[in-house]
Amino acid sequence: MVDGCGRARAIVQIIMPISLAGILSAVIFAFTLTIIACLITSIPVAILYNLFLDRFISGVTMGAIK
Repeated sequence: MVDGCGRARAIVQIIMPISLAGILSAVIFAFTLTIIACLITSIPVAILYNLFLDRFISGVTMGAIK
C-alpha cells in the first residue's frame, strides 16, 4: 500500500485530505442552489398572500361578528 499504510489508514491520511476541498465545494454549491431554489419558489406565494390578506382577515372576522 501507499507509504506503508493499510487501506483504512490510506483513506484517512491520504485520500481524505486531497478530496476535502472538492467535497466542501460540492456541499457549499448544493446548499447555495437549495437556498436560491427555495427563495424563487416562495416569492410568488408571498406576493399572493399579501394580495389576498385583506380577504383572509375579513373572512375570519366576519364569523366573529355574526
